[in-house]
Amino acid sequence: MCGIVTVLKFDRSGEVDPATLKAMTEVMRHRGPDEEGFHILGSVGLGFRRLSIIDLAGGHQPMSNEDGSVWIVFNGEVYNFGPLRDELEKRGHKFRTRSDTESVLHAYEEWKEECLQKLNGMFAFAIWDERNRTLFAARDRLGIKPLNYYVDDRMLILCSELKSLLRHPRADLRVDYDAIDQYFTYGAIPAPRTIYRKARKLPPAHYLRWHDGRLCVQRYWQVNPSDRPFLSEDDYLDALDELLTDSVKIRLISDVPLGAFLSGGIDSSMIVAMMSKVSRQPVKTFCVGFEQQTFDERDHARMVAEKFGADHTEYVAKYNIAEDVPRIMANFDEPFFDSSAIPTYHVSRMARQEVTVCLSGDGGDELFAGYDHYVRALRNDRIASMMPGWLRKVLRRTSRALPFGFKGKNTLHAHTLLGPELFVQGTVRQSFDLLRESLYSESLKEAVNASERYAVVRDFFRRYEGEDVLTRIILTDLQTYLPNDILTKVDRTSMLNSLEARVPFLDHRLVELVAGIPSGLKYSNGVRKYILRKLAARYLPTEVINRPKKGFSVPLHRWLTRDLREMALDMLTSRRFRERGLFEGRIVKRFLKSTFEGRGRYYRMVWLLFCLELWFRTMESEVRS
Repeated sequence: MCGIVTVLKFDRSGEVDPATLKAMTEVMRHRGPDEEGFHILGSVGLGFRRLSIIDLAGGHQPMSNEDGSVWIVFNGEVYNFGPLRDELEKRGHKFRTRSDTESVLHAYEEWKEECLQKLNGMFAFAIWDERNRTLFAARDRLGIKPLNYYVDDRMLILCSELKSLLRHPRADLRVDYDAIDQYFTYGAIPAPRTIYRKARKLPPAHYLRWHDGRLCVQRYWQVNPSDRPFLSEDDYLDALDELLTDSVKIRLISDVPLGAFLSGGIDSSMIVAMMSKVSRQPVKTFCVGFEQQTFDERDHARMVAEKFGADHTEYVAKYNIAEDVPRIMANFDEPFFDSSAIPTYHVSRMARQEVTVCLSGDGGDELFAGYDHYVRALRNDRIASMMPGWLRKVLRRTSRALPFGFKGKNTLHAHTLLGPELFVQGTVRQSFDLLRESLYSESLKEAVNASERYAVVRDFFRRYEGEDVLTRIILTDLQTYLPNDILTKVDRTSMLNSLEARVPFLDHRLVELVAGIPSGLKYSNGVRKYILRKLAARYLPTEVINRPKKGFSVPLHRWLTRDLREMALDMLTSRRFRERGLFEGRIVKRFLKSTFEGRGRYYRMVWLLFCLELWFRTMESEVRS
């Protein structure tokens, strides 16, 4: 795992400043503590921080081809780099290292943009082709690894983390208020937006090409459930078994110690089962627990570890919340809602004491319909679909007319939603549609383009218009919520500990297979993850397969009312907060009063506001420094 920076100045008469490039790269030292590298070709500069995983002695970056005409900075892993190297050597390419980076570099030389079809892995990279002065960059199919780009009339910048932009003296870092609105809609800012007006996230499965003053962003892969033939349940099970086994096997390639996160849930337990199946050594497993039994999963994790003879490590999280929250949440470089980032950070920190690479079960819920909000969305869709259009309009008007705080207001509103609005409400798990109208100041309402609020999910919903509702929700989630929230959380918290996290469920071959499995085999007779549970029955104890889903939850309400009470109160009633002019003070006070009096109705709103203000203060502090 690494951190990359590329700066392209459009004015060829000026050279990239080495000190600025170093500062932009150094700020991501946590992504690559082992070494740094730089290369400047006049108006183009490449910076790199390395976490050594494969080819520890070689693999230095930036890396060039034989004659120095093509240069690459690469973050991630390409798991099929061995066979790819063999094919390229047969075509006459000469290799100097054993690294996957060099395979990607020569693959670009051989096939240009089509090289992406050859890669199986998680990656974000930038290639400068000096021969035709072309910058080519790409992000993996599922968005496991991040890549941001900034463009104005003077330059183009690529970076793994947005904090690099804070180190460039000429970057325009004005805030995008539509991005704030999307944060309050989704809990994170979805690609392609970032919190800054002139910066963008390269979406998953996209590449970027700059040539002769023109910038092109293009999709190179997408999930299409119609591409797969219908199979029997047993055939699907055998295919899943084979592909998941292979996906895990190729992710065990490493020149450094390797282990697995183990929560005791079905997803992480299946990864450990497959690791034990293909590994000759006991698997190192890591589990974080809580003193509160409601949030603790150690018993089931221990059961799985014992079954497979794993070398198991447990850690009981004893947080210093007042210190943990500002430090961890600020590392996201944008407002970020998901409080499970805190325990994810802690289990990553624990694992890093023994290993450099960890496999995780992320992606299983999105692929196999594991979330509660899928079930709620299906129920609400059935209710709303039975209503005539005129009745939905009447109920919607009624829900909006009910007074703020009326108990049935949000429930009534939910039953009138269809399509992308229904999906968003389920994903964020809070009815913010109505609260937004009361919370936003008039100036923020005027600055926001509300018609674009659901564009992200609307586009994916329409793309799969011929599919059933559950399939449309799953495929939309897979390409929005998963990369924007879950994978962002895992990347930032693991890399903050200089730990590489690999996700076998998101091998694109497995994703393509599961996308074609009928939704009735994913959610069947009230059973979520039906077909994955059937596969798990071949490997896991019944107690693990049938246990209720807990998720990586934290006692957020308790934290806000105890550990973070003074900090949240100070920040959300401060002069600095008020002077931003974004929210109605009386509504914010109502949220705070309700939360601190022990009522759990609005504490997620307080957390949203708290994380936003925390980001503002972190960014302002970084800019001043």
